[in-house]
Amino acid sequence: MRDKAATYCGILVTILRQSGRLSAGRCLDVEHPNQSDSLAVLEGKWERWVEAESFKRYASRISFNYEAPAHSQRTLRLVYRLLIHSAQEAAYRLFPPSLSYAEVSVTFPAAPSLWQATSATEWRDRYLHCLRDPVRGTLAPVNLHDCLRKPAHFDLFPVFQDCEFALMCVLHGVMTLSLEENRRRVVLGGNLATPTLPGCLFNLDATSGQSCHLSRLASEVRLLWGKGNIPKSSTAVIIRELGALHRSTPLNEMQFLIECLDQRMIIRTLVGLRQWRLSSEARRAVWHAGQIWRIVRVPDNIRPAAFLVIAAWQAMLCLWMYCGLSDGGLLQGAFPSLAWPSLSTWSNDEDSQQDWSSPCVHIDSDPTAESEQWLECGVGFPAISFNEPLEDGSETRAFLPLVPLRMRPGEAKKFGHEVARLARDRFSSDGGHIAVLDGICEIFYAMGRYL
Repeated sequence: MRDKAATYCGILVTILRQSGRLSAGRCLDVEHPNQSDSLAVLEGKWERWVEAESFKRYASRISFNYEAPAHSQRTLRLVYRLLIHSAQEAAYRLFPPSLSYAEVSVTFPAAPSLWQATSATEWRDRYLHCLRDPVRGTLAPVNLHDCLRKPAHFDLFPVFQDCEFALMCVLHGVMTLSLEENRRRVVLGGNLATPTLPGCLFNLDATSGQSCHLSRLASEVRLLWGKGNIPKSSTAVIIRELGALHRSTPLNEMQFLIECLDQRMIIRTLVGLRQWRLSSEARRAVWHAGQIWRIVRVPDNIRPAAFLVIAAWQAMLCLWMYCGLSDGGLLQGAFPSLAWPSLSTWSNDEDSQQDWSSPCVHIDSDPTAESEQWLECGVGFPAISFNEPLEDGSETRAFLPLVPLRMRPGEAKKFGHEVARLARDRFSSDGGHIAVLDGICEIFYAMGRYL
């Protein structure tokens, strides 16, 4: 089904691209309603506004109280919905998106109150009410590029535009930027083991400049959430954390390792992943993965969706690989016949020097001084917790003792089964069925059995 959807998505993108619907400069100008407009003039303005607005976002039209031409009764506001779908598909497949954020310069969709108006007069009244706002009602419309350059636009967002949906578009744009940054660093540097952030203020090359900008975008969004200027949902937090995870995690290599049967390719991939495991980038990735599962494990905190299952899968794959790549961990025990590099070949091996009496870092909790020290210097050891099942199979909000992210082979089965149980409980709680969930749970069960 996803392959079929990807095919249709490509066709829709081509149509929108050739028709000029992606560019603000080629969109039709729409006249604003005035109190003095006659009913016929007002109906014409409303029809043209609906025609232009219908291409921006997928949404259901309430109804039309007049017999409008069939071509104007659009139910698809396509551009930004396709942008989100393309970004999610790119994150799932780890491929470039079919519709890039760079192509979309049309303004954000209108506020739901305007779009849900059931008549031309109601639309006019709501529009004029928005314009009465002395500050936000006088602001010019903004688009994706404006907010990617300067997230502070959300401090004073135009009242007649959909702020919450715009934020989701920006977060998906940042996620796509993160995937591009990941690919660029791998191509130019060979791997993600060497971080770019510490020296970004003094290094003006394009790669570090991109990395600094992404870091600033994430920081500004967090600040805006902290001030309460923009709506904060669990789904939005997961999308933000997933974008940060993609920046620091070689997910392509991790998924390749699971699928590969060639032992020579396996050991080559393991060597690269081992270098990543010993870097500060791995610690950042583990932190963001823990934050994703922090949201996932809270009952009734998110609305189940296929893409959120993918986000949970990628986060746990990152944690599982981090565990297995530790000295004496799962992957070394799983491939004893391979020529695993000895510890003497690795400089500054943190696993061999780790003092396990150092502070415990809860990667699925709020940031602390200990977590900041671990992220920057590697001091401490990371751990994650799971909900504790009761005897009758129900679940409480209490958590199991912290599980250090340095498991031995004998602990892998319990870890894999616990992850699968948690994913199935969280994403099937409303009685719905998400097809991709079955495959992901089977992978976790298989990983537990194999190791």
